[in-house]
Amino acid sequence: MKRFYKLSSVDQSGDGYAVMLDGRSIKTKSKKVLQHKSRDIAMLMMKEWAEQGDIILPDTMPVTQIITTLIDHVEAHREDITVSILKYLDTDLLCYHADTPRELVSRQKDIWGKWISAFEKHYGISLRTTSSLSAVKQEHDLHRKIEEDIRGFDLDHFNIIQIVTSLSGSIILALAFMDGAAGPADILECAYLEEHFKEELYDADRYGRDPLLEKQQASKKSDLEACAEILSCL
Repeated sequence: MKRFYKLSSVDQSGDGYAVMLDGRSIKTKSKKVLQHKSRDIAMLMMKEWAEQGDIILPDTMPVTQIITTLIDHVEAHREDITVSILKYLDTDLLCYHADTPRELVSRQKDIWGKWISAFEKHYGISLRTTSSLSAVKQEHDLHRKIEEDIRGFDLDHFNIIQIVTSLSGSIILALAFMDGAAGPADILECAYLEEHFKEELYDADRYGRDPLLEKQQASKKSDLEACAEILSCL
């Protein structure tokens, strides 16, 4: 879409702050005003619109997309999203380990292990992990504790954890992200540990990296950084 406005700004609107384009509010797909109760978050969105060139590129506006998702989808479907998030505990990336080669096993133990240890210390329950194809089922008490925490988040924090859980494939990492213990780089390091290992093995620096993988990682990095920015404003 061609850029159709000259000026982006923020204006108080009801109990929130709306992003304005040439003095007119932006509407989401559900015809709701694009706004947030935090002026700082509204300013982040405004900055994204201000930095657009002649062509508007939605993928370069992750904060706007995250808040639009919050407005249009998350509040109305929170219960369904909660159920989806909780399923990650039994399929968590960090609980499914390689059994070979030895170097990859060691790397997973070192990098994933610190997040597993911190998680277990916080909840007082050991995680079940596997190196087989068989699925694991975590303890009922752990499911209960995680569910209590997820349901205890306000809508803004809930929106962030559901995004980070999906991006990382790990509720363990997502909870560490919410606590401020893990940042975007930590999430990416864990999520792409095996891919990075293979790149080193096949000397990607010399022979080139998979462009689709690079694009995917760049997109996740942008979204995670936007999530971190939003959290810092809440």
